[in-house]
Amino acid sequence: MFKDHYCWVPGFQLNDDDNFETDPSLESFNAQKRMLDLVNYITLHVEPYHRTNHVALPWGCDFAYQNAAQNYEEMEKLIDYVNTRNQVNVVFLQSTPGRYVDALKATATTFPVYYNDMYPYSDAPNEYWSGYFSSRPSGKISVKHGSAFL
Repeated sequence: MFKDHYCWVPGFQLNDDDNFETDPSLESFNAQKRMLDLVNYITLHVEPYHRTNHVALPWGCDFAYQNAAQNYEEMEKLIDYVNTRNQVNVVFLQSTPGRYVDALKATATTFPVYYNDMYPYSDAPNEYWSGYFSSRPSGKISVKHGSAFL
């Protein structure tokens, strides 16, 4: 379950206008502040949603990786900076859903199971996606089966 949305952590959309700048000699240096913002976000907003010390942060959105090389370069700068400078025992890494699930399984933590249908759902106040897959039942069952693995 993601607190905000299935896209980026709020304020960390990677684009040409707001890159993660690690060179303190530049006027656009923002790495220290952005690192603190990200660690604070995890501490205050993400941890309550997780039962283990493994946290999946979505990093991208619909049509986000049209310049994938730039996005991955920015992510690597952020990961390297945070992993070498944070003071709160947080380690970032790029992962896959499979590696994340394997890490969760290794903790032997039990999770609640939800058996009802997951639709309709809301992703904003007074905005509902009722019937999103109603015209494509094979798509809906694929989503349900795939979600069961995650």
